[in-house]
Amino acid sequence: MLGPAEGDFLRAYSSNAGALPDYPAAQAAAGAVLAVQCARLAGRTSREDLRAAAAAMDSSTLFGAFKIDPRSGAQVKHQTVLVRWAQGEPVSVG
Repeated sequence: MLGPAEGDFLRAYSSNAGALPDYPAAQAAAGAVLAVQCARLAGRTSREDLRAAAAAMDSSTLFGAFKIDPRSGAQVKHQTVLVRWAQGEPVSVG
């Protein structure tokens, strides 16, 4: 797994922001972790080198699994989870 564990991220974020992160905040954190890893793997920051590094990765972040199809660029390993709010808390559906 790349980056912090979910619990560590939640604690650090809420300690700094005074609230739990929303979905876009977690998505941004995971994206930043992936971008840094791609730059490390590529050793460069050109679009082509970063894309090749991303296409070679098969990993996960606090946001879930990450793998892209090298031909299409589509993310093929992230699993979306549907939730609903119940008694003020998100609850996984299915």
